[in-house]
Amino acid sequence: MSFTRTFKRKNKNGTVRTYYAEVESVRVGDKVFQRYIRPLSIDPEHPKNIPIEPVRFSYLALRLMQDTLKPNDLFEMLEKIGQPVKKEALEKIGINYDFKKKNILNLPLLQEDLKIKNPDRCPICKEYPVRQTTYKRKITTLSGEHIISFKKKYCRYHGLINKETISAIQKICPIKRNFDTKVIIAIGLLRWSFNYQREEIQMLLEGQGIHISTGEISILSEEFLLRFYALHNKHRSRMKKIFKKNGGYILNLDRSAGSGNEITLTAREEMTGFTIDSCIMLSESREYIIPFLRSIRKKYGKPLTVVRDISEEIADSVSKVFPRVSQQVCHYHFVHRLGVIIFKHRYEELQRIILKTKIIARIVALKKTCMDGISSYEKTLIAEHYWITLAIEYVLYPIERKSDYPFVLPYLEVINRITEVLKILKKIVMWNAKHNIGVKVILKFEKYLKKLTEIMEIKVCCNKIRHIQSWFEEIRKELQVNPEFSDKEQNLIPTKVNKNEMEQKFYDMIIKIRDQGQRSGGEYVEISKKIFQNCHDHMDELFVKVKDMNGEEIRIISHNGIEKLNHRRGRMHIRRRTGRTGRDRTTIQMEKYAALLAVFSNIENAEYIKTVLAEIKDFVKDMQDVTGKDILDAKKLIRIS
Repeated sequence: MSFTRTFKRKNKNGTVRTYYAEVESVRVGDKVFQRYIRPLSIDPEHPKNIPIEPVRFSYLALRLMQDTLKPNDLFEMLEKIGQPVKKEALEKIGINYDFKKKNILNLPLLQEDLKIKNPDRCPICKEYPVRQTTYKRKITTLSGEHIISFKKKYCRYHGLINKETISAIQKICPIKRNFDTKVIIAIGLLRWSFNYQREEIQMLLEGQGIHISTGEISILSEEFLLRFYALHNKHRSRMKKIFKKNGGYILNLDRSAGSGNEITLTAREEMTGFTIDSCIMLSESREYIIPFLRSIRKKYGKPLTVVRDISEEIADSVSKVFPRVSQQVCHYHFVHRLGVIIFKHRYEELQRIILKTKIIARIVALKKTCMDGISSYEKTLIAEHYWITLAIEYVLYPIERKSDYPFVLPYLEVINRITEVLKILKKIVMWNAKHNIGVKVILKFEKYLKKLTEIMEIKVCCNKIRHIQSWFEEIRKELQVNPEFSDKEQNLIPTKVNKNEMEQKFYDMIIKIRDQGQRSGGEYVEISKKIFQNCHDHMDELFVKVKDMNGEEIRIISHNGIEKLNHRRGRMHIRRRTGRTGRDRTTIQMEKYAALLAVFSNIENAEYIKTVLAEIKDFVKDMQDVTGKDILDAKKLIRIS
């Protein structure tokens, strides 16, 4: 326990001044020492320094950085740690502050709910109540804990007469919950928008005096997603009006599968970028796709066109639910599938041959021992060893990161990089020989790389793949699909499709590829025929002319891969939320909340905020008004592992 200690100091003029400090006794072995805590200056009753716990300091620091720290927040915290700021003390230095004025966000109830009248008589028979009981409930709000207490009044004939008051309180703080809706919203936004970890949210709320476990944070953040999904559905009529104003809507369908059998199917409107709905399917079957598409048709009507992937199940389901509606095959998915078909066996063969040599493993081992036994004064040797380390990382990088196969072929890229590094390595070896320097690591690295590039099987296999890759690249560029899938790289600008011109140009290109294959002979004949056949079969679906309800041609984006991009962003955000880079926890959360997070991603759409959410007068009240039935319906979108 701490106590105050006196220190006397003699000044230069001969006077003695008394100083105070807060200390505590600490036992170290057999001895007791006094540990200094803080100075109390010359007046221990009014210290200039106040101790603050790390959790409260972190809270203040974060609020200061976000420019959201209010005077009341600081005063309340100081009061809780036993150092209240008094009004008189502020007035002495010329500061007048109204301590009674509070921020509206800290009120336990909504303004509208506070106006609810507690009736004295039964509204039906006008009789006075025959019995009263006290109703008490503890509710935790953003300003701390509050106890709400009022009389429950009962009519002799009609029972409870002030049901409206109880209903309002249950909306503010749902049954079996201790936290009001504003706490749920705050946790939900911190968790899903700002990617805070549960422990970080816990720390922030602790700074406000709100004690909550990480388990409760998980439950409330899940409830926030469910309520947001229900709120999104509630305002679908507003979205329908926007689509009608735009001359109709273009439906993008995309599916993403996790480690299990279940699949997330997401529907997105192209012109506005709204994610209109999402669902969990046990399998990619018409049994699940058709009901989902029917619900979209019921809510929003028939689309102008549907942009989808190559899936036959989705194509057949769209034809059944939206007959006579054109279907555009996503260019990204088409090119991806074509690459898998033409590269699969040949690329796997190259990978098998390279791994069989075990040279990659030796290069990895060489990197681990590269810097062993180098003294600090051998600057040239140190530089060359560092260069070898960087060269090894450069060569192995394609197979150590997740590749965008088949747009990037990792092991072929390794061979390309080895050829590039060998040119520089040859110059280093020649320089060393000229200066009578022999670096064992350099020679060993050169030996490994030469051996790998001189194997005839690898040479033949690489040449075949490069030839096929040149055809693949022609198709990719013609369909404007970039190898690196990101919003910076992809062509996300809607384009008008001159169907006849583009179709003819594309057809001429695949004819040329087929002719080149026949002239090359051997395997190339079969491969070029596969490319021609796949492209020819989907020609009508690759180039679709779309008109709005007024008959005017509109611009469209020729791929729905933006959903795949959102999926990747979702994974990145979850890694930040979970605080791990490991796959297990990220995958579990991604799969569990994939459908709900797809709809919640609308919060990042400026158009959605401006046209849909802006119509909501009181976001908190609308979130409160979500019924238990709506939440149960939304729970169907949570994947149960």
